[in-house]
Amino acid sequence: MTDDRGACDGPWHRRHRLALDVMIVAAFVLLDTGLTMAGATWWPAHPGTLAWVMLGVQALACASLAVRRTAPLTVVGVLGAFTLAVTLLIAPAGVLTPAHEGQLWAPPPPCRPPTARSSTNGAAGLRTWCSPRSLSSSCSPGSCPSRT
Repeated sequence: MTDDRGACDGPWHRRHRLALDVMIVAAFVLLDTGLTMAGATWWPAHPGTLAWVMLGVQALACASLAVRRTAPLTVVGVLGAFTLAVTLLIAPAGVLTPAHEGQLWAPPPPCRPPTARSSTNGAAGLRTWCSPRSLSSSCSPGSCPSRT
C-alpha cells in the first residue's frame, strides 16, 4: 500500500499560510483604523495633516504583522515604536490632542509650574502630580492637595 495523501490534504490554514496572513493583516488594519477614526484611541476631534500621516503610519505598523512568522521581534519593535511616537506627540509635544481627554497617555502635568522647592516631595525628589479627576475637583490652580 502506498500513501496517497498529496499536497491537498490537511487543514486549509496550513495549506494557505500566505492567504491566512493577508487576511489577518487586513482584519487588523481595518479594525485598528476604524476604531482609531471612531475616537477609541488617539484620533483628534479635528484631524490635521499630522493626524492623517500618523494614521497611515499606524496602518503600516499594523501591516508589519505580515512578517510575524519570520520576524516576530521586528513586529513588536515596530508596534512599540509607533506607540511611543504617538505618546510623545500627545504628551510632551502637545502636537496631537485626542478627542477624548479622559484617556491617559502620560503623567498629567504638575499642579503648578515646577520650582526648586514645590515640585518635589521630600528628600526622595518625587514630583507632585494631580490626576485628571483631582484636577477637576480638589486640585484647582492654587491648591494642590499634596503641596507643602
